[in-house]
Parts: sequence; structure tokens; C-alpha cells
Amino acid sequence: MNLKPLAKPLLYLAITGGIALVVAVLWVAYTEHRARSAAQSFCAAVKPGEAEAALLTRALAAGADAAHTRVVQPLVGPRWLAATFLGYTPASRHLCVVTVEAGLAKDSHYEYE
Repeated sequence: MNLKPLAKPLLYLAITGGIALVVAVLWVAYTEHRARSAAQSFCAAVKPGEAEAALLTRALAAGADAAHTRVVQPLVGPRWLAATFLGYTPASRHLCVVTVEAGLAKDSHYEYE
């Protein structure tokens, strides 16, 4: 069996597959970096005393995911706003968590889920 006629197509397939893999890895790295940077930038811009409603609007304008960004009222403890910036998948969540008391921001910090 002569494999020489298959050598070029297999080489092209291997090169194309390698390029596709590199592009995919770079895309994942880029989307994760973008989400992390957006969440950290949003947290850095939160000032104590800002209104909760204004923060929610600003988070959505900054690119936070509307389906996962919300104000949470636990049974015990203060309310908090979870501004969620998604990475490569919806399971990769970069959060800016803002503690809210009396409708005003108290503090904020970055988390990754």
C-alpha cells in the first residue's frame, strides 16, 4: 500500500487542526481575561454610598450578564449585588460582589465561581 499520496493531505489536516487548536485556546484565554478585567474594573469603580439601582444599571451597561446579575436578599445578613461577568462558558463567572445597606453600597470585592 502506497501512503505517499496521503502524506500531503494528512500534513495539511494536521497543520489546520493545530492552528484551530491554538485559536481556540487563545479565544478561551481572551474571554476569561476580558471577564476578569471587567469585573475587577467594575469593583474598583464602586464608591461607598452609591445607590443600589444605579449600580445595577451601571453593571449591565458595563457588560454584566443580565440573567446572572442581581440583588440578593439573604435571610440573615445584608443585601448584596452580584454583578456577573461571564467567561468562556456560563459556568465561568467573574463576580463583583457589592454589599448593600439601606439601598447604598458599603463595599465591594472580586470573586470567581
